[in-house]
Amino acid sequence: MPPQYQVSIPLAVSLILYVLIGYVKPEDIPDRLAITEKINTDGGGAAAAVPAPAGAADGVVGVGPGRE
Repeated sequence: MPPQYQVSIPLAVSLILYVLIGYVKPEDIPDRLAITEKINTDGGGAAAAVPAPAGAADGVVGVGPGRE
C-alpha cells in the first residue's frame, strides 16, 4: 500500500467517526448552553451599530466618475 494511503485512510475514517459521533451523541453541558445563550442574545435589546462602507482612497485604480 502506498504511504499516502497509510496516512489518508485512517485520517479520513477518524474524521468521519468524529463527526458522526458528534451528531449522534452531542455533549449538552450547562456551561456550553449558557455560553451559547449569551452569544445568541444581544444583551439589552439595542441593535449593534454597523459601520458605513469606506469610500475609495485617493490614488486607487478603478472606475472613477464618468468612467463606466
